[in-house]
Amino acid sequence: MLMGLNHTDILALLGKPEGNSLEKSGERVYSYFIQKGTQCENEKVLSKASKVLIRFDALDRVYKIKFENNI
Repeated sequence: MLMGLNHTDILALLGKPEGNSLEKSGERVYSYFIQKGTQCENEKVLSKASKVLIRFDALDRVYKIKFENNI
């Protein structure tokens, strides 16, 4: 289970995320593609491939995991 792990644990398990951001509230968000898409051919092209978003709270613990199925 990924809930409660910190970002270092997630990096060790899943590797470097394809995307990450820092929200105004201090939350960190990592995104990992789980399906092949245009991101595999050109990093600058917005992909519609399915991905998983992992949200960390201000204490650096995973508190939410969301799957986005964009196809």
